[in-house]
Amino acid sequence: MPTNAKILVAAPDPAFRRSLAFVLEAEGCHVDMADRLCDLDGLPARYACLVVDHRVIASGPDGAPGLAGLQMPVVVLASNPQEMASRGFVRVVVVKPLLGQNLIDAVRHAIRKNPPAPCR
Repeated sequence: MPTNAKILVAAPDPAFRRSLAFVLEAEGCHVDMADRLCDLDGLPARYACLVVDHRVIASGPDGAPGLAGLQMPVVVLASNPQEMASRGFVRVVVVKPLLGQNLIDAVRHAIRKNPPAPCR
């Protein structure tokens, strides 16, 4: 993972959001935080990866409305990864509760697997 990677962390719980940001910032990443995802259109141009708590993802027929077609690395944090898979979400899923190294490894893998498009 590039040490200066810009990452968006989306989680409804402020303490959890901050702890995720702390782990990523300790690795040299630049982190923005949000309690929900509103405008997905500009995310790929601004961030190398999205780290999203499963509670942010609204339920719907395709399992992850809006995120399914997002062309960027996404790491989902879920208590029940089987539920995420049954909802059709096939991105990287990290099982909660998680250790910091698991999050770092998942973000590295997601960025390597699906590198962000160059900024324009």
